[in-house]
Amino acid sequence: MSTELQTQPAKGLAAWVADTEVRGRFAAMLGETIPVDQFVTHMLTALQNSKIAGCSDKSKYKAIHECAVLSLLPTLDQVVLIPFGAELKAMPTWQGYKAVMERHPDIAEVAGTLVHIDDTFTFRNGSLVHEYDPLGNDREIKSVADIRGGYCTILFTNGRPPKYHFTKARYIQKAQACAQTQDIWNKWYEQMALKTLYRDCYARRAVPVDPLVGERLRQIMRQDDVNLGNDPSRLPDDNPKPPPLTTADIMGTTEPEPPAEEPVSKSAEISLCEEYLLNIGMMEKDDDLTQTKEIVNSSTELNDAEKEIVLTRIKRREAILSRGERSNTKP
Repeated sequence: MSTELQTQPAKGLAAWVADTEVRGRFAAMLGETIPVDQFVTHMLTALQNSKIAGCSDKSKYKAIHECAVLSLLPTLDQVVLIPFGAELKAMPTWQGYKAVMERHPDIAEVAGTLVHIDDTFTFRNGSLVHEYDPLGNDREIKSVADIRGGYCTILFTNGRPPKYHFTKARYIQKAQACAQTQDIWNKWYEQMALKTLYRDCYARRAVPVDPLVGERLRQIMRQDDVNLGNDPSRLPDDNPKPPPLTTADIMGTTEPEPPAEEPVSKSAEISLCEEYLLNIGMMEKDDDLTQTKEIVNSSTELNDAEKEIVLTRIKRREAILSRGERSNTKP
């Protein structure tokens, strides 16, 4: 069977993904993000690539599983399948981060943009002006020396004014320095820098996060760290984390800035367990509760006691929704 899978991977994989139990696991991981049939078709198409034909069967199965957990598709450039010798790895792209962030019901779009050193850029009184020639031959982004930083524009479904999250070039440079796999940064610097914008946008909670979206983003970041060999100890200095940047720090505006807000203390931050509990109380669909249960059971960031607390809250919420369905004729 192993030889057959290596010489005719599509047939072997097609038989595996046709299994009812396997499809059931895919459905639990994908939730409402991607129909199972569509996911399977896209994955089999992506695995036809001759460059990954020599990868081991085990790593191919693992790559499919990882794409299902992240609910991302290589055929839409949300994740790229990269052969490392005989091992196939699924690496999320900036499009993958963007897709997961935009699954939050309050988010219409999250658009990352890099600012070239020759671009005209101003940010004043909440209004952003970014001017450049998109067809200019000199506007190339191949290293940190070519950029001043970048920003994510966050558009909301309720029509509220857009929100901007800025990331300085210094932060992007540190993200690259953490990576053991410099080859990927050197070959695709612009794409990796864009992905850093989205990662920073999520890490600093510039976008609203609920458990369904948040857990997938945490899994994407863990997958990235594993594939790139990210290790903060590779940074050239031991400086503490800098305070929140003002727009003046980021883009060099001469306009006066109000004082930065005091950072939230550790004691004021809510834990992941508390975040789940808060959001479960607002869920109105059984499917959301079922998907949250699957995510909690597979989470590596919750200990057993926290999982039990969250799962108990899910059961209570299911009971409340069930009573509501029986009495849905009440005003």
